[in-house]
Amino acid sequence: MNKEKYLNGKIKFCVVEDDPAFRDLFSSLLEEHGDVVQIGHYDGAITYLKRNRPDMLFVDLDLQGKKNGPRIVEVASQNDIHCVVVSSYDDEETINDCINLGARDYYVKGDEVRVVSDIISKYKKTYKKPSDSEFLNTHHPLLKQSLEFLLSNAQSHYPILLSGPTGAGKTFFAKQIHMKSELKGKFVAVNCSSIPKELFESEMFGYEKGAFSGAEKKYEGKILDAHEGTLYLDEIDSMPINQQAKLLKVIEDKEFYPVGSNKIQRSNFRLVCSSQRDLRQMMIEGTFREDLYYRISFIDIRILPLNERKDDIIPLLKNMLKGPRRYQITAEAAALIKEHKWPGNLRELQIFATNLELSKESKITDRLVRKILIPNEELGDFFTEDQKKKLISLGLNGFLELMKKEAIELILRDTKNNVSQTTNKLKISPATYYRWKSEEKNMKDEL
Repeated sequence: MNKEKYLNGKIKFCVVEDDPAFRDLFSSLLEEHGDVVQIGHYDGAITYLKRNRPDMLFVDLDLQGKKNGPRIVEVASQNDIHCVVVSSYDDEETINDCINLGARDYYVKGDEVRVVSDIISKYKKTYKKPSDSEFLNTHHPLLKQSLEFLLSNAQSHYPILLSGPTGAGKTFFAKQIHMKSELKGKFVAVNCSSIPKELFESEMFGYEKGAFSGAEKKYEGKILDAHEGTLYLDEIDSMPINQQAKLLKVIEDKEFYPVGSNKIQRSNFRLVCSSQRDLRQMMIEGTFREDLYYRISFIDIRILPLNERKDDIIPLLKNMLKGPRRYQITAEAAALIKEHKWPGNLRELQIFATNLELSKESKITDRLVRKILIPNEELGDFFTEDQKKKLISLGLNGFLELMKKEAIELILRDTKNNVSQTTNKLKISPATYYRWKSEEKNMKDEL
């Protein structure tokens, strides 16, 4: 994020939408906040994102009759672009998939004025320089101690390694470090797992025009792009060992040669890396270079998963609900949220926050939490939430009659309408079965 640009209030937008009327309407709402580029098709969006980096990208999921918007979300995420999905799809699976691909927010079409108000409000709060108290927003003593040490070194040039499970917030802290560092350059994120080995050098070091087939113009590369800023190597544990060797010199000397050039380039960047796996163990296994490890880990911080810092969950959730609407979380709901295991960590919490916003409920109750987190949660010994609703709707006697009918029909289907086998499996007498059939027939005749 370019801090100078943020301070003067101008934001660079891109809207990808194949409906011209909706695209024009949405763009007109954004124009008072910055400059807007409109794109109406998938190929144009991919080409644009290869050459440009808008601050915010708004994308529809269906383009020219194909659900290819998620690929655009993925490309935007890899380039650290704040991507927002604006779609007619309103199902949990689609929302979860988009956020897992890197979308920061998800909105359903129909209230575009509110969408723009919400997202601009959240964006500006997200990218403002964090205060010390915001940076240290944890109740876990060990993590707080680590973050205090990190904060004290935020303006140094020491390389930082952030380790922890997927979704724990490593990228979030990397960006906060960049904002606290007061570097003049950009935050340049590179997902090491997403770069094909044959493209590694050209993507990282750049290339000259004509350096290889398809190199139609000069490309500066990620390392030069991070000059006077932060180079963030995400998932460095996924980098093949031959690529690790190519990084050593540029990390040590801040010098490199673009592909097809004999002219040395220099980039004065601050290095931050992240890893899901234990790099020391990988060194023992021979899958991570020892010399590279010691170059990237002057400061080594482990970001704890949410299930090890439960007292942080509610404050983090409130921080994610940054739009104009105010939320009330009941005590019962808060207890359920804290006790959830959160295997997806901050990413899963972000999905949950997005679903809360889409529910349009200002009061967050235990019932709403169950509906979003565990929609098929069992109540008591075997009741689902849907069964509970039917019980209340039909009353006890009506519900029991319905359960009896469905139970008998279920076993009848299993036995291919063999009455003897059915009564044996249900542990009822044939007389009971035929009495039920007679009662059912009488009810149909009365109707």
